[in-house]
Amino acid sequence: MKYLRLLLLPFSFLFWVFSSIKNFLYDFEIIKSFKVDKKIICIGNITSGGTGKTPITIAIAKALLTRQKKISVLLRGYKRTTKGYYEVNEIDPDKFGDEPVMIFSNLPDVKVIVSEDRVFAARKISESYDVDYILMDDGLQNRKIEKDFTIVVMDEENASFMDKIYLPAGNLRESKNRLRTYSTIIKNYKFKSDQSKSISDSKTFNCKYILDGFYNINNEKIALEKLTGKNVLAFCGIAHPRSFFEMLNQLKLQSNHNISYSDHHYFTADEIDGIIGLMEQKKSELAITTEKDFVRIKKYNNKFSDNGLGLLYTKVSAEIENLDSLINAIIKLN
Repeated sequence: MKYLRLLLLPFSFLFWVFSSIKNFLYDFEIIKSFKVDKKIICIGNITSGGTGKTPITIAIAKALLTRQKKISVLLRGYKRTTKGYYEVNEIDPDKFGDEPVMIFSNLPDVKVIVSEDRVFAARKISESYDVDYILMDDGLQNRKIEKDFTIVVMDEENASFMDKIYLPAGNLRESKNRLRTYSTIIKNYKFKSDQSKSISDSKTFNCKYILDGFYNINNEKIALEKLTGKNVLAFCGIAHPRSFFEMLNQLKLQSNHNISYSDHHYFTADEIDGIIGLMEQKKSELAITTEKDFVRIKKYNNKFSDNGLGLLYTKVSAEIENLDSLINAIIKLN
């Protein structure tokens, strides 16, 4: 399927032209970016989808909180059914989007805001809340708002030649030459076992994922030993499902069937019934999914228990090497 995208190469040329003109206009201040009173820390990528920004955003937010810093997190709220500015205050991915809800559940004391208008939202956060930093998840290419510190997340586990071709034929959002204009680069190796430790400069950091554990629908942690020997069905709707399935395989869980959906997939009741039917057919005792998927299917949890089946989700955290150095660089902004 990805090779068929190459038919879109003429449109990729147009994307490159538009991106280059836009950056030229902003770089030479022919068009000016809007500046807000609070410090904007933007965590984004130069390729589309699946680089792991959200776990990294959570890790940086937690590190700032331990330094007694007050923060807010701002996201667009991709694939939400609403429009406009909202403060996330409940587990409702339809209203807010799955990633904002995931951040809200991991950072309950942080103001999590969704808005497609980043300038309006950042200004409103600045006026309404006593915060030191606004962490903007995604939006590096949004030049309308001025950022004080920029973090580019590079997916080192799933890198491919498609990352060298502009959208829509490939995954590239802007030229890799622009990496030098950003404050920091985080190379995210996720669960890749042959992770490189070589860092060529002080602005680059390595990152890997750590499995925090398995959790049930009551958010109770389940020991891995209790899963040994059980027949498992795994499913997810993320950009790179292979990472998730390989993690389960490394843990030697007996997954007798893997199902993948598109990134940010919103499950219907019929699809959940189909998963349950497949579990019964395959004699699976448990279904395991990701934390991001879990927030999207929370309203269907009872379907599993009503059929005598278990549902677990995995929680992972991003471990950034030399995180203190990165946090110190952010704090120096003040």
